[in-house]
Amino acid sequence: MRYLGIDYGHKKIGLALSDEEGNFVYPYLVVNNDQKVQNLILDLCSKEQVGEIVIGASLNFKGEPNPIFKQSELFADQLKNKLNLPVNFHNETYSSREAARVIGADKNLDARAAAIILDSYLSSRRPK
Repeated sequence: MRYLGIDYGHKKIGLALSDEEGNFVYPYLVVNNDQKVQNLILDLCSKEQVGEIVIGASLNFKGEPNPIFKQSELFADQLKNKLNLPVNFHNETYSSREAARVIGADKNLDARAAAIILDSYLSSRRPK
């Protein structure tokens, strides 16, 4: 099953995909957070046979939701209703900073952050 990772932001949304086995993750695309984004994600999930979505949970250092978290929850609910797929949240603390550290801030930063979120989520589910 393929997974879709999402780094949700006010203006931009980073997307990442896993391979079909959920072992490898790669940055996919950065899109504008506008009225077209949900249809784009619907099409992507259908085309790539995505079976689960993981959205970065924007939390502060105390583990409390940041202001954007409410918006990402609404976004997640809308995706659940349209796609009928599981949508989970995973802590995204430092994901953008880590993505910038590796290559620097560029136009693909949000997609790399989404890949870090998704990879962390998948790693947390693997047997130890």
